[in-house]
Amino acid sequence: MDINKCNCLNLAKILCRYDYHNIMDNTDIKKPELDLIWKEYKSDNEIIEYINRLSLLNIQSLYQECISCNCGTNKDSYPSLNNYLTEFISESDDAVFEENGISREDVGVFVKEIKTLFEKTWSDEYQYDLGKLSTGYISDLNKILNYPSLGGYHILEDSFTGPMELDGFSDTSKSLLGYFYGIHLH
Repeated sequence: MDINKCNCLNLAKILCRYDYHNIMDNTDIKKPELDLIWKEYKSDNEIIEYINRLSLLNIQSLYQECISCNCGTNKDSYPSLNNYLTEFISESDDAVFEENGISREDVGVFVKEIKTLFEKTWSDEYQYDLGKLSTGYISDLNKILNYPSLGGYHILEDSFTGPMELDGFSDTSKSLLGYFYGIHLH
């Protein structure tokens, strides 16, 4: 790594490979500190092992530091946050999920099922970004919808208004649609 060059994009890509285990202690490493620590490691795998010892909140904070950096890196080229890193899903959400037999893996299934549904119901002119939903990341869905916003809510509401075929849209996905976006299907 060139110490004079900002490493935000590479760091963001590595942060998105974080292997969340929900057993991390609270940590508070900032990006400049991590840049110095990175110099000590010889490979991305070694830095990933180090990062995996950091807390989830610390990883989220580091990712936001990368996104907010004024280094001139095209922020559209940054990887999306996976369903463990996104701040859209909180620890209190995990508690609700656990009570209802839902996991963050189910969130990925929900995103893929909503992609399939939108491919069937949306006009071709609006489908150009739907391929991004193959990741199963709710952060990608929220980017496409510009959610949270009133406009994003209306896109979702319109998508589920009127008669539609819901084959392949599981009960768990219907529950998550209501839980996250306030749209309840009957």
